[in-house]
Amino acid sequence: MKHFRLLMTSWLLVSLLLLNSFGQNETQIGLPENAIKRIGNGIFSHIAYSPDGKQLALAASIGIWIYDTDTYKPLSLLTGHSDTVRSVEYTADGKILASGSNDGTIRIWDPQTTKNIAVLTGHQNGVTHIAISGDSQTLASVGADEKFVRLWNLNTQKPIADLKGKFNDIRSLAYSPDSDIIAAGDFDGTVTLFSTKKKKRITSLVGHILAPSDITEPGSVLTLAFSPDGETLASGSRDTTIRLWDTKTTYHKVTLTGHSGSVTTLVFSPDGKTIASGASYTHWSADSSIRLWDAKTGKHLRTIVKPAFTRMLAFSPDNETLASINRSNAIHIWNTNTGELKVDLTKQRVKSKSKPISVFPDGKKEIYANNDGTYTLLDVETGHKKPFLKGFHFSTILFNSRSPLRQVFKYSPDGKTLAIQDGNSVRLWDIETDSHKATLLGNLDSILSIKFSPNGQFLSTAGRETIRLWNTQTGEQIATYTPDHRYHAHGFLPIFSPDSNLLATPTKDLNMVQIWNTDTGHPQFLFMGHRWNVRSVIFSPDGDNIVSNCSAIASLWDAKTGRLKASFISPERLRFSLRFTPDGSALVGYAKAPYEDRGDNRIWIWDTQTGQQKFILKEHKGRITRTLFAPDGKKLVSGSADGTMRFWDLETGELITTLEEYDPNSPIAFSPDGQTFASGGENAKILLWDLNTGKLKTTFTAYNPVRRISFEKDGKTLISSGTDGTILLWDLKETSK
Repeated sequence: MKHFRLLMTSWLLVSLLLLNSFGQNETQIGLPENAIKRIGNGIFSHIAYSPDGKQLALAASIGIWIYDTDTYKPLSLLTGHSDTVRSVEYTADGKILASGSNDGTIRIWDPQTTKNIAVLTGHQNGVTHIAISGDSQTLASVGADEKFVRLWNLNTQKPIADLKGKFNDIRSLAYSPDSDIIAAGDFDGTVTLFSTKKKKRITSLVGHILAPSDITEPGSVLTLAFSPDGETLASGSRDTTIRLWDTKTTYHKVTLTGHSGSVTTLVFSPDGKTIASGASYTHWSADSSIRLWDAKTGKHLRTIVKPAFTRMLAFSPDNETLASINRSNAIHIWNTNTGELKVDLTKQRVKSKSKPISVFPDGKKEIYANNDGTYTLLDVETGHKKPFLKGFHFSTILFNSRSPLRQVFKYSPDGKTLAIQDGNSVRLWDIETDSHKATLLGNLDSILSIKFSPNGQFLSTAGRETIRLWNTQTGEQIATYTPDHRYHAHGFLPIFSPDSNLLATPTKDLNMVQIWNTDTGHPQFLFMGHRWNVRSVIFSPDGDNIVSNCSAIASLWDAKTGRLKASFISPERLRFSLRFTPDGSALVGYAKAPYEDRGDNRIWIWDTQTGQQKFILKEHKGRITRTLFAPDGKKLVSGSADGTMRFWDLETGELITTLEEYDPNSPIAFSPDGQTFASGGENAKILLWDLNTGKLKTTFTAYNPVRRISFEKDGKTLISSGTDGTILLWDLKETSK
């Protein structure tokens, strides 16, 4: 909990600073009830200009953002969908804005009042695409894994018909300007045309070629667009080409080539003269360009290159502006005549042009990597910047297009030393003086893990073949150990004891645990007798005991003498999930199958002094999914697949209370005073419970499924994070009354 709260606090402080440059009002727009601030705007998936060009609608994971196109400031956030919004479209007359969502619904909005007019239901799965007829009377929609196109009457909000074809998986949708034709692109490379009057299939357009044979979806038609006069249909495919079709004859007119990646989006300019297309990543190419083409001849006019993959494009009504969303969630506004960037909405939020690569554990400082190879240290609270890591250069590649940051930054417990992993070496850096202390060399292969001891005097480095122990004050190597070149995949990473006197490492055979004395670098104990590979090792908080855990047996060892106290055999060869109580007096465990939804419904409590079993908690009817200690360490909460949370007295083993409505995969948290318990869930709900009465105090509703929750130290604010990373701060003052 402490580690999670630290991560959330760091994220919170940094995000607040970034949002200050964009204006505080944005954090207040479209907040759920009882939320006091939002950090993040969600993940964008679709974009559309209003017919008069005054608004820009952005489909996002938290709702629909409406931006003013003069200032490019947000006007409102339309909320109501309970999951990510996948598509947004304005009617040609501008009176309606429609949105399709992963929640399986289509919502109809009044763009002027931002009021929700209607909710269209009927799709069994998420709505992936919508398109609106040119006469503003009909809406077409497609649901995930549904092999038909549904038509809706926008006046009555009722379904009209389902257009069925020989679909495998519909990947794109378009409505002709004259409202007579609907085009649907399939993953098999075909485009099916339907007559909206006869409600029947007209024909299928076949022509997109197969890409290399090892590609899963070689010719998927990912995007479709009709020209404003309705005479041409453009289709973009995973085969990297754009094909133009004559809608009257259904003949192929021309193929546009130039992209080397999947064509994910294309759009005609309102005057019909230009086609804009965007490409995205394929495993044989990293094409990230936006290309402009002559719509009549197919001639390439201009390329706009930006280092990210294009998701969606939209032309402004005056033909002069192109809006784009890329895979990095950036929104760019381009001048179509010059290809120059007019507005970067991302940089309106973030003033710094450098890339953040590390945040201090307390969240108060952040390290940026600048484009010129230098580094900057930012004080998050004051905004003050200064050069940092002067003279330091990575010997390995810092970023590449397919991998995250390669280097690892670790901070000493006192916050004075920074350990920087660089390939097969580690640099120790004095943070206060901004000077190099030492370079730890010796590993012949890439380092997989670096870890400071709790007192900061030692550092362990784990490579594929060796584990090394270092003195952080002198930079000297204390010991080298070679367990086995396979250990990193089948064993556990080194772990220090709480007092830093011991280091536990795997052995060559993987079924033993070596305990080292960190002062001497000599082996102190060897824990043997494991039948299978040891998967994890845990020290008790007081450092008196060690637990080693293999596939079906957990062993409790005396850390002072190396004596085996007890062995615990899990049922049905399940693996124990184990944790010590905060005072180290007891060990709590439940059995589960790794990577499977299978487990036992019991919780075992063992006395760490005697190794004897104290209690078996067995009120749950389904497998145990998680456990958490109360702040005072005297109570335990357990969550189960039976849909309940149960609270236990660890001293007596008695059941205190049972709470219903539990999502087995939900995050849980105690308030600092231990009086309130919070749980989140897939339904975007956050439930707050009074532990004195066992009753539900209140329910908060977030934008999307909740993945993390944490209480602030004063207990007055709850922090939650959704599937898209958006953070919400909730006011708990009213709930405490």
